[in-house]
Amino acid sequence: MSSRLAIVAAALFIVVGCQTTTGRTAGTFIDDSATTATVKGKLAADRPATLTSVGVKTVSGVTYLTGVVDTPQQRMRAEQLAWEVDGVRQVVNNIQVERRSAAADPSAAVPESTVLRDAVVGTVSSVDTDRSQVTIKTGTEQLLLQLPSGIIQDLRPGDRISLDVNVRPAR
Repeated sequence: MSSRLAIVAAALFIVVGCQTTTGRTAGTFIDDSATTATVKGKLAADRPATLTSVGVKTVSGVTYLTGVVDTPQQRMRAEQLAWEVDGVRQVVNNIQVERRSAAADPSAAVPESTVLRDAVVGTVSSVDTDRSQVTIKTGTEQLLLQLPSGIIQDLRPGDRISLDVNVRPAR
């Protein structure tokens, strides 16, 4: 009987100890682990190469994406897939896009048809107020934007939107 009590006490100590050292309960830790696994599964199903190039970690419902991908579209797609997983309350996308020089990789050269612009103009196709995200269509492109909630709440599908793009060169 006393050995059974000692085992229960040890198990209780471990669970309580986990909560105090990480700030999360055992249930939250398990939920976060399941969320992380589901996000990784969705990323791998969409593009198997992301299994090794994108890291995923979830803490209290906030999913952190890290790593390096080849294109901005892959970066945005990873975030989009993460948002689709139940249990994700927020996504912090720290994925970097690998920059290749045209000399090292001729396919990485900017096509002549690419236009650098100071503004993005398009039509709102969807608004997700819970995630503060809006999808806009700009001719042939579709962009998923994360905007402040004060701006998102006033947007409706069909609205025209123009966003100034301020790019500062790296120092």
